Amino acid sequence: LGESQSGHMAAVGYDLYCKMLNEAVSQLKGEKEEADYATTIDLDIDAFIPESYIKNEYQKLDIYKRIATIETEEEMDDMTEELIDRFGEYPDVVAYLLEIGLVKAYLDQVFVRLVERKQQKLTVKFEPIAKQLFLTQDYFKALSMTQLKAQIAEEKGLIEVIFDIRNKKDFEILEALKQFGQTLLEIKQEKEEN
Repeated sequence: LGESQSGHMAAVGYDLYCKMLNEAVSQLKGEKEEADYATTIDLDIDAFIPESYIKNEYQKLDIYKRIATIETEEEMDDMTEELIDRFGEYPDVVAYLLEIGLVKAYLDQVFVRLVERKQQKLTVKFEPIAKQLFLTQDYFKALSMTQLKAQIAEEKGLIEVIFDIRNKKDFEILEALKQFGQTLLEIKQEKEEN
């Protein structure tokens, strides 16, 4: 998140805020708690709602909450339209926030533990349960949908996918992560149906 972020969400951080929000909503609905596979995303990309875009803190907090619940591309498109209708064209940092919200939703569902950007590499680390669900060919299928070179490794029994992000722009990285997560989610859903 950007340095200039302020308000309630900034006090706890985006990932923790999303987790707390989802837990509170589930408790209010009386839903049974499922195993927690929340993805931590460290991309070094400014992604926030600047005060110059939405001045009212309550409106801003509501938009953050709603972005945290986005699960599909259609929901993100709806949120995009609403933001433009209510507040006008948004800056790149808001576009990145929306994209990261969708990427996180996909990766949470396919058991990604961590996405971390360091220098010219982007590492995606999976929870141990992913080994029970995905075959090596599933990862390769998902990688083929991205425009980035990548390799698959196993570190301490956990699957890691390492993307080469040299000379890649932030939006290209987010698009590749979105395609990767979306393809793995489709594979997971197919397996659950069979």
